[in-house]
Amino acid sequence: MIVVTFDLETTGLLEDPTARPVEIGAVRHNLDTGEVLGTFSSFLRPDKMFLDSAKFALCKRISGIEKEDVVNANDFKDVLFDFVSWVGDDLIYSWNLPFDQRMLARLFSDLADNRIFDESSLHYAGCWQHFYTFMHPDRAGRTLSGQLKRISLSRAMLYEGVDTKQSHRALSDAHYAARMGQIIYKK
Repeated sequence: MIVVTFDLETTGLLEDPTARPVEIGAVRHNLDTGEVLGTFSSFLRPDKMFLDSAKFALCKRISGIEKEDVVNANDFKDVLFDFVSWVGDDLIYSWNLPFDQRMLARLFSDLADNRIFDESSLHYAGCWQHFYTFMHPDRAGRTLSGQLKRISLSRAMLYEGVDTKQSHRALSDAHYAARMGQIIYKK
């Protein structure tokens, strides 16, 4: 089965309405064999109103991405169009799909004059993190209210014996999530 697993690096968290994706990485791969069939990677330059220098302190601390990397990047509209075209009709997965999907939705909403494509062009299929947590509730732990905690990508990789030398960039995280997706699929 051929799927795409993607990841985003952003300027902040969902709670911040001005946070936007600044890097996207994706891996097209075969879940049966683990073979990587192609990759997509790009910085995105958001509209100027979202290029707050203070936001890049968090971004730099987490991923190493600097504001200068993004200022000279391709316009987010071009990158988004290229990404949607690259994905085509493949099913899309992510380690943390609820976060990544909502961040992409922000970019689609920034395209006020969008007549070429919309978010329904993408075929979201699943969240590897949710599948893994469901398969291994004993590894997740529970919140005070009794809900299962989410298992981080790096923690799941440790449980599965996958090399954990993450650089926490979009493409490397997409590769790691794709590897975990293959493990989940085979189980």
